[in-house]
Amino acid sequence: MRSTNPTPLPPRRALGGLSVLGAVSLISVVSVLVLVSLSRLRGFALHENALDARATVRYLADEFALLGEEHRYPQVGRLLENSRELQHALSDTEVLEGGRLLRRHGYLFALVPRRKIERSGDSVSDANSVRILEANAPRPSNAFVVLGWPWRPEPTPLVLCKVAGEIYSLKNAQAEWAGPHLDPQSLPPLELWRVAGGM
Repeated sequence: MRSTNPTPLPPRRALGGLSVLGAVSLISVVSVLVLVSLSRLRGFALHENALDARATVRYLADEFALLGEEHRYPQVGRLLENSRELQHALSDTEVLEGGRLLRRHGYLFALVPRRKIERSGDSVSDANSVRILEANAPRPSNAFVVLGWPWRPEPTPLVLCKVAGEIYSLKNAQAEWAGPHLDPQSLPPLELWRVAGGM
């Protein structure tokens, strides 16, 4: 009698000649790479948005400084509307709320009365606080600052620029200051802002 030994079946192969275990391993590795890459890309995008916000407050503050003393508190949208240079530099900007706000690269921008920023926070002491804005501003344009803050709750900094002056930033690690309804008087004391440098 002849013994018949069944021929062993070859291992199951997935598409492309990979075993099922190999395919699962490959999918796992690709998934991890995608997750890590997306996280890094998001961080890079947020960093780039913050740099763009610094440039934007500088553009707007410089344009506002060019206005004569006869100009009162214009809306930030008016600055964009009345300047071809600004329109070219900020061509990807969206005007919101009838010109009160601009939105660009994940940030909102507005002209804000200095007094609202100076009176922000609970414990600002004139003797001890770092005054980021001059106490006596003879020109109406110096009575305002350009403020930029995140459109959505993101851990990106707020930025502020004096008219024809330095740029300041405020950490926003908890993403608590965001959106179109931000009240400048809700911001922390001025001593928490730091000089971010000019652009």
